[in-house]
Amino acid sequence: MVVFIKSNYLFLLASLATFVSFTWFLLAPDFEPVVTSLLGLITSVSLRPKDWMLVRSRSIRQDLPEQFYNDKLETKAGFIIDNVVPLNEDKNQFKFGWGKGSLEHKDKSVEFEVPKPSFSKSEYREKVKVRVVMSTLHNTYGEGQHYLYVYIPDKAPVCFYQFEGICAEITVVDIDNDGFPELIVGYKCGAHSEGIRVFKFDKQLNFYFVEGSDIGSDFPLITWGRTPNGSFFINSYSRNWEADREKYHSVYEKYIVKSSQFILDSTSKVRWKDS
Repeated sequence: MVVFIKSNYLFLLASLATFVSFTWFLLAPDFEPVVTSLLGLITSVSLRPKDWMLVRSRSIRQDLPEQFYNDKLETKAGFIIDNVVPLNEDKNQFKFGWGKGSLEHKDKSVEFEVPKPSFSKSEYREKVKVRVVMSTLHNTYGEGQHYLYVYIPDKAPVCFYQFEGICAEITVVDIDNDGFPELIVGYKCGAHSEGIRVFKFDKQLNFYFVEGSDIGSDFPLITWGRTPNGSFFINSYSRNWEADREKYHSVYEKYIVKSSQFILDSTSKVRWKDS
């Protein structure tokens, strides 16, 4: 009962005022008590409790959402599955598959194994399971806040990066084939813009930003893959703003890894096959 009163005190005050106005009209009929009675009645109806039959159960359950008591709800671990797709069925070039799941308010994570740090060359290097979690907080207005955490056995969780974006995705790729996968972070930062960043997971199990990998696209489309010789690349496609934009729909920049950083290797104009 106390919970009901606290939750609906405005309705109770309006009802009391309506009762007083009706009493006033009965004792002294006039124009003013008629007006106050009508206003009180309208206010009471607008503030009425929406669930008269659930007042008792709401009091017991402390007004928690109905789905909170659903025993059939299943929780998901949030592991990312199939969020990366080939570009035009090209198995050598991939991109993030932006879909409805990208906008869902839930944590996403990837797990992978890396060699355990060792200071002895002769020591057998065991595998350590690492988990990277991207936790997202959506704002009422503006872009959401994304936090990247790394979880390593026998170590405290570390938040190594924070950024803003409408939505974001993560995946891991061993760019340099050293057994320590790099983390690729993609994010939407506007209706027609997309960005990507790459983080290196070093042999001491620390994450750091790979210089030159802060790449953007206004097409928007960013892809990655390997050249025939096995080297890793990132392609960033942007809209063609030049005079020949009717002939070529986009311009792409190819970035490759050199001296532990991404550098611009080449640029080209693109006409898509289906155009």
